[in-house]
Amino acid sequence: MTRLDAVVTAQTYDLPADAMDVVLGLPPGRYSRARLCDQLNSAIVGRGLSRQLGTHD
Repeated sequence: MTRLDAVVTAQTYDLPADAMDVVLGLPPGRYSRARLCDQLNSAIVGRGLSRQLGTHD
């Protein structure tokens, strides 16, 4: 998946603004599923949005 694919998919699912900001912050490039998940998770944790986005354990 490319960054553009991720952005279009996020827009399709009408993500909340904070989640959309995380997707828009992805560096350009191609992503495997695992790499995309790692990038998104790192950005969510780094921004302190885990609880807000419901991604904490």
